[in-house]
Order: sequence, then structure tokens, then C-alpha cells
Amino acid sequence: LKQVNSGYKMPFTARSYNMTVNHRRRILSSTTGHPSRWNDKTLIRYDKFACRVHRGDILNDNIFELLEHDDNGNVVRVRYRGIWL
Repeated sequence: LKQVNSGYKMPFTARSYNMTVNHRRRILSSTTGHPSRWNDKTLIRYDKFACRVHRGDILNDNIFELLEHDDNGNVVRVRYRGIWL
């Protein structure tokens, strides 16, 4: 059990947490602790908030614009729906 919970960089047991915040530093979600040996790709699978955002269950009503280049090199505004994780 100790080997599962010990990290790569530290010789002692540790826990990892994922936290989702907005640009105003407001905490939107936090996961429970997981073994620090797990990488980011594994942790995100257990993050219920991130999975619901990815499926489009929550925060899908947010609309924002980004500036992008079209095929001719012109800068155009493109509208997107949802949030960016």
C-alpha cells in the first residue's frame, strides 16, 4: 500500500488533488485525494466536474469569441460554446 501512495519524486506517501478555478480565482471544483503516483491523465478520469463539462452537461451555455486566421490570412472572430479546460 505504501508503494502505491508514494510519489516518484518523494520517498514518503503523498496525495494529489485536481482543482478547477476561474480567472477570478474562484474555486469551481476540487477532487478528493488520489495517490500521488497517478499522472494527470489518470486523475482527470476521476474528476466528475471535468467529465460533466466534457460531456456538455454543465456550463454549456457560455459563449465566447476568439480571434483566428482564416484560409486567406485574415483575422476573423469565431464564436465558441462551452468552457475551456
